[in-house]
Amino acid sequence: KESEASHGDEYHRRSIEEVQEGGESSPRDELFENDEAAPSPPPRRRRSSLLGGAMQSFDDGDDGDATLVVQTRTPCTSCAIRLRHELTNPLFDLSEPGGMQIDVSRTFAPRPYWRSWLIRLSFLAVSVQSLSATIARTPHWNRWFFMAYLTHWGLVTSIAYQICAVLCLVPVVRRRALYQPLGSGERCSRFVRTTWGLFSLAAPVELIICILYWGLDYTPGHPVHYYLVMNHGGIALLLMADGFLLGSLPLQLKQLVFTIVFCIAYLGWTVIFAESNIPNPNVGESDDYIYNVLEWNADVKVAEVVSSLCAFVLPPIVFLVFWLVSLSRRHLYDASDDEQEQQIELVGANGNMNGDRD
Repeated sequence: KESEASHGDEYHRRSIEEVQEGGESSPRDELFENDEAAPSPPPRRRRSSLLGGAMQSFDDGDDGDATLVVQTRTPCTSCAIRLRHELTNPLFDLSEPGGMQIDVSRTFAPRPYWRSWLIRLSFLAVSVQSLSATIARTPHWNRWFFMAYLTHWGLVTSIAYQICAVLCLVPVVRRRALYQPLGSGERCSRFVRTTWGLFSLAAPVELIICILYWGLDYTPGHPVHYYLVMNHGGIALLLMADGFLLGSLPLQLKQLVFTIVFCIAYLGWTVIFAESNIPNPNVGESDDYIYNVLEWNADVKVAEVVSSLCAFVLPPIVFLVFWLVSLSRRHLYDASDDEQEQQIELVGANGNMNGDRD
């Protein structure tokens, strides 16, 4: 017992001497008094931006001081590292090329919580009211055809994300789901992955709907009202304000597959509808199409061109723009500080245990 205590004292003394200048040791009692007086700083959280191809990080500490840290990499090298990192790492991976992690709490639950909750709840109320008003404006005899349109697919997906975004700020959900994974193989919670995936799908899809409607489907001279604008552009603005201004939701290149699969699924539905005997109550005699630019039975070439544009041209372009925007503002978490704190706590615990043995 005496040998174990002496061994613990020697280990503790060496740890203290490595930190102090001059190699002088201090008594154990004074060490813990200093620890209580000056608690260890919290883990460093940074807000990163990718400007000119170089990653820049800003300390987002509580003291308000902003420290700029620029990694000395050329733009081509930074892009190559970023692309290799996102294409080789698992989907919904929190790690960043610089060795840090995405801060789950600050990313999905921006502070102050009450302000973010009010803003997100207002966005959700606007979207739900737009959906309910659109349904109410639809004649009752063709409401069964409501979900046949891409606009309404996107609106329902957007509301699903907004519900998850509001729940992220509920204290119970925030404590249980918005934890920070620190292990090498640990993943973020299923709720975080669901919210993350819905945003990476809903935001690009809403902008694609806006481009397609005003570029291909809108007839000049047709009356424009509030709900028409909200369903074809307004919801996209709400999602961008939520994800990129209020929060800082990151997008990963692999998440592009969600948007492409979504668009292909809808195009498949238009083909099935054209080959079936389901009537379209919103058109005249030719009721075998949903949109006049996708008349598979009348003009196949135009339908093929529009389908290629919707599935393989617009999604990558829109998603790339959103991806670049998401790189400009990310809250990062330095997990190495937690490891250092754990080592310090381990040394202190060994000292206390040895003191008890004495």
